[in-house]
Amino acid sequence: MIDDTAPETTLVADGLLTMRIPEQPVLSPDGAVIAFVVREIDDDADEYRRRVHVRYVSESAYIAVTDGPTDSTPIWRADGDVGYLRQVAGRTHLLTLDVGASRTSRQLGVLPIGARARSGDQTAGESPMS
Repeated sequence: MIDDTAPETTLVADGLLTMRIPEQPVLSPDGAVIAFVVREIDDDADEYRRRVHVRYVSESAYIAVTDGPTDSTPIWRADGDVGYLRQVAGRTHLLTLDVGASRTSRQLGVLPIGARARSGDQTAGESPMS
């Protein structure tokens, strides 16, 4: 049944530009931390920006742990670090990140040309408007 008394909501394009959309969540093996990507639109550059974030399950706040703008596909490593992918000049780089106090990243390698995170993912740098 439709509620005709509910106020109308209008979606404004400007509101879409400020949305931060979480995606690709992965829970740490001990269940204490969630790593995920936050996608947002850079209106000036007309492209998506993605950064890896972490949230401790016991807390409400989350923090960005990478600088982006093309970070994706976080995965927990056996040593407690987070592996992730970054697109740089058309190449996919594999990095690992210490999510502890140091928050330092280290490059592990570069994937072969043409390799992507997952089929169907839109890579950062592609226009969200096209």
